[in-house]
Amino acid sequence: MVKVDALVDLFFKDLPWGQRYDIYHMGIMTGNMTSFLEHNIEWIGHFHSAGIPGRHELFNGETNYPFLVDRIEKAAYNGYFGLEYMPLLPCPETLVKTMKYLSGEKI
Repeated sequence: MVKVDALVDLFFKDLPWGQRYDIYHMGIMTGNMTSFLEHNIEWIGHFHSAGIPGRHELFNGETNYPFLVDRIEKAAYNGYFGLEYMPLLPCPETLVKTMKYLSGEKI
């Protein structure tokens, strides 16, 4: 019998883009994102993010994104972190505020 780990290695190990982890959807469906991220960071090549609820700016939701970003950085992640939200603020204000929020600055 083939082990699941062997199948994952066979199909995903050498993908240059990694797997997408959608923080917005995983937060809604499962929670406990920190533990999952820390144990599976090697497979993740791209994050999607949006505020829960509403899929708006990250700083308007219940998810502590600065905490998650800090844990992701400590896990030596060097892939992409995408913003996939519907802004309530005009651009570029929404992007400036989001970057400040993610870096831990007070907004």
